[in-house]
Order: sequence, then C-alpha cells, then structure tokens
Amino acid sequence: MSWKINEKLKSLGTLLGAVVVLAGFFDYKKTKSNKTSLYISLAITVVGPVEDLLKKIINDKYMPDDQREIYIELVDQLTSITFLALLGLVLKELSGKDGQ
Repeated sequence: MSWKINEKLKSLGTLLGAVVVLAGFFDYKKTKSNKTSLYISLAITVVGPVEDLLKKIINDKYMPDDQREIYIELVDQLTSITFLALLGLVLKELSGKDGQ
C-alpha cells in the first residue's frame, strides 16, 4: 500500500473517531441519562488520542530501547483494559435498560 493511501486512511479514521466522540458527548450532554454515549466516547478517546499522546511522551524521553518498549507495552495494556472496562459499562447500562 502506498504512503498516500495510509495517510488518507489515517485521516479518515481520525475524522470518523472525532465525529463519533463529539456525537457521543453531545448526546450525553443533551440527555444526561444516556451514559452509553459517554462511555463509548471515552473509550474511543482513551485508545485514540490519549494512547497516542502517552506513546509520544515515552518516545520523546531519552531512555534505553528495552525500557522504552516496556513503557510502550504498559501503555498498550492499560489503555486496552480501560477501553474494555468502558465497554463493559456500556453493556451494563444497556442491560439495565432492558430490565426496566
């Protein structure tokens, strides 16, 4: 795949992520009762810009490569756990609405 296609796909992913996150936050702000929108927006934010920022901070620090790899892996694991926990909250929220 050419570099230009990769750049366009990355831009498209960023744009779609931003639209979903903003829509989720606006929906939550409007309803105050639909926490699923908030949880999904937070999950995308954690595995997107927050993870990218933490990795950039790590990569900008001077440290041995093996230590850098450990920190990058730690960020990957923590953001994945956070993402899954937020999706778990979405499921809990949805199952609570079914029971009402």
